[in-house]
Order: sequence, then C-alpha cells, then structure tokens
Amino acid sequence: MFKCIVALFVVQMVTCYVMRELVTEHKDHPDQCYDSVNQLYYDLQTSWERPGLCEQLRCTPYTEPGQLTITHHGCGVVIVEPPCELRPGNLSLSYPDCCFSVYCPPEAPTPSRY
Repeated sequence: MFKCIVALFVVQMVTCYVMRELVTEHKDHPDQCYDSVNQLYYDLQTSWERPGLCEQLRCTPYTEPGQLTITHHGCGVVIVEPPCELRPGNLSLSYPDCCFSVYCPPEAPTPSRY
C-alpha cells in the first residue's frame, strides 16, 4: 500500500506493513480473538489499537475451525537520506495518523521505500 501526497514543498510518503497472527479460539469465547498484550477478547471484525504503538489490529476469521487471525497494520519502513528528514509520529493519534512522516526540501530527490 503506497500513497504519495505532494503539497507546497512537502513530499509525504506513507507505507505500511501487514502481519497476520494465528490465534486459537477459546471455547468460552467463541468468535473472539484474545490479545495477549491487552489481555482482552475482541469480537470478529472488531478493530483496536495497543497503547504506545502505532498499529491497528483486527480480529478476522481463519479457514480452519477453531482458529482466528489477528491482522496487524502498522507504519512501514522508509530510507531517508539528507537533505530529507524523518519526522517522528504522534502516538496520541490513531493509526495511520500516528505514523512518522518524511520531509524533503523542494530540490531533494524522493526517498527510497522498502
């Protein structure tokens, strides 16, 4: 997923990662994913965030009975070379608004992305 927004002298690149975590459905909590970090159960198709991380998680079904998936969406990786700079994100905001940003002066090349 890649989006590039160009405004007055600012190039902002947004990249992300997606990870899937397989979890076993608990017999007392059918159709719910257990987040071991928050120590809470979440209903299918529910999204949530973890404190201190710029990441969104979502409980989704899996193809095998008794298994569910927690899908993680988070900020990606960007290689920044001078004169561009990586600006820190704001963890008080929700994902993806909490992600870092890249600022490049108008004469700078666009940064590489991985």
